[in-house]
Amino acid sequence: MSFPRRFALLCFTVALAGGCGGGPRVRAQTSADADFGAYRTIAFAGDQPPPEGYERATLTSTARDAAREGARATLMAKGWRRVSVDEADVVMYAGVGRRELSDDVGGATPYQFEYTVRQGAIVLQAFDRVTQRPVWQGQVSATIRPPYEDPEKIRAAVSQLLDAFPVPGGTADDDG
Repeated sequence: MSFPRRFALLCFTVALAGGCGGGPRVRAQTSADADFGAYRTIAFAGDQPPPEGYERATLTSTARDAAREGARATLMAKGWRRVSVDEADVVMYAGVGRRELSDDVGGATPYQFEYTVRQGAIVLQAFDRVTQRPVWQGQVSATIRPPYEDPEKIRAAVSQLLDAFPVPGGTADDDG
């Protein structure tokens, strides 16, 4: 295979690996016994550990502010009222993680190479403040391109994750 063809194959494979899955991947689950009909207020508390398989990561203050703004805007649009932790019906915790995944491309061909994909994830967990029981959990993950943090993409990913969060006063199946 000529160099231009090998280079084109390499570029195509790297583009495919870097773009797998398109946008952020969201997973969310509401506890079966959660009664969102009784909830109206929410507060944000401390950090959670990162998702399993990820190492703890930190965001720049700009990215952290963007994530908070995405959460605030999405939850307020659903009708949640933000209050202090001591007054909240639901308390939400957040964790941020990152990991690197490597894969070989080319198999048994003479043109085998390894590439690395970097992923970031944000996990949110919500608890009933009085009973301390979990009522909802969600995770959003996406390919990241260090060293750049795109605050707008982070804000959008958090908003997309919280689109799956139930509305206050609703049922567990009512996601707004």
